[in-house]
Amino acid sequence: KDINYDGWLSIEAFSPKLPAANIWRKMFDSEEQLMRDGLAFIKKSVLA
Repeated sequence: KDINYDGWLSIEAFSPKLPAANIWRKMFDSEEQLMRDGLAFIKKSVLA
């Protein structure tokens, strides 16, 4: 809001499911939990 940005927001997450990314550890418990936590963060931090 401070910079009047009115575009898209996205969450970019990497998973060991994509071997080419060379991710060696789990970064989140599940894709669904990542989505829920990310949406809650956006609502709290950006859309507030």
